[in-house]
Amino acid sequence: MRRLILIPILLLAAGCGDDPTDSGPAPVEEDTTFTVVGEGLLTNRYTSDLWVRGDIAYTGTWGGRSAVGQTLFGDRLHVWDVSSPDALELIGDVTVDARTVNDVKVSADGSWAVITHEGSDDGLNGITLLDLGNPASPTVITRFTDGLESGVHNVWIDDPYIYVAVDGSGQGLRVVDASNRESPVLVGSFYAGSSFLHDVYVRDGLAFLSHWDAGLVVLDVGNGIMGGSPEHPVEVSRIATSGGQVHNAWYWPDAGYVFVGEEDFNTPGRMHVVDVSDLSSPVEVATFAVPGAPPHNFWLDEEQAILYAAWYGRGLRAIDVSGELVGALHEQGRELGSLEYSGPGPCPGSGATCTWAPQLVDGLVYVSDMNRGLLVLRPELQ
Repeated sequence: MRRLILIPILLLAAGCGDDPTDSGPAPVEEDTTFTVVGEGLLTNRYTSDLWVRGDIAYTGTWGGRSAVGQTLFGDRLHVWDVSSPDALELIGDVTVDARTVNDVKVSADGSWAVITHEGSDDGLNGITLLDLGNPASPTVITRFTDGLESGVHNVWIDDPYIYVAVDGSGQGLRVVDASNRESPVLVGSFYAGSSFLHDVYVRDGLAFLSHWDAGLVVLDVGNGIMGGSPEHPVEVSRIATSGGQVHNAWYWPDAGYVFVGEEDFNTPGRMHVVDVSDLSSPVEVATFAVPGAPPHNFWLDEEQAILYAAWYGRGLRAIDVSGELVGALHEQGRELGSLEYSGPGPCPGSGATCTWAPQLVDGLVYVSDMNRGLLVLRPELQ
């Protein structure tokens, strides 16, 4: 197990100006566990999720933000050139009918992407499929809304299928066949019977549903364990993790664990570790807590056994998840490093830390922050 002394990074807060971007990295202290390689400040809209592929990064937008004398809503996907991580450049956007573009996912071959709609003016919401023939300039293929009108919070692409988390109690999962990109078809659905579905993660023919207080639900969507398929998802098991409010999940098949986020701002929520070595009988075995804030999205470096966890107002945390995971991990010296910015204001709020999501690409961690935009970090965890 790795053991490091934690030395947090402090970034100087950036004020909101009329210029929504700034490619310069923020100052940092020396001898830290992360090096800030670059930062693209985006202060006219709140930033949501991200996806990075090659030299291009895509970031969504969230809610309404008061800037430049008006309130600007999350109606677009931003496109970044990250070929020089120390000099990020905002190079374009795609505007859609939404108040929030909460999620963006890119297909495994990089040829197409999906973005989500919430709060659309026409009340249809749904998803938009994008052609990435030119990754730097995505073009709209089509917008699909059938059965998705209440809003879409998150998606997962398992080509040619799109797994869609639909807003609202009673809605749950929709499965869309996008074999014909220009004419997708709704082919499957699942609802856990209570609460609402927040997120979906698909791997090895299994769908892991973050179904809020209904818990973590595992579906066979082609694995074979229960004879399920994308058109006919079959429940394998479920577990109500302590605290409920299941927000997100990352399945690590080699270790037999699922890392589950609890988005509870009051307690606050924790990261929960669920042992799924027996998929039919999941067991919660460990937790990780950070005082003052709940976790948001995760990215796991499975080769190094390091979980990068966005932790809202407490920044980015790097957690050692090697070996057997049991008990309160935050009391076992497993935090390898963290990143927190300095600055006033709530989350979301101008200047303060509000970390949304990390993604590890070629040894660098790309981080979307609601208030600040896009950051690029180099872990120094050895």
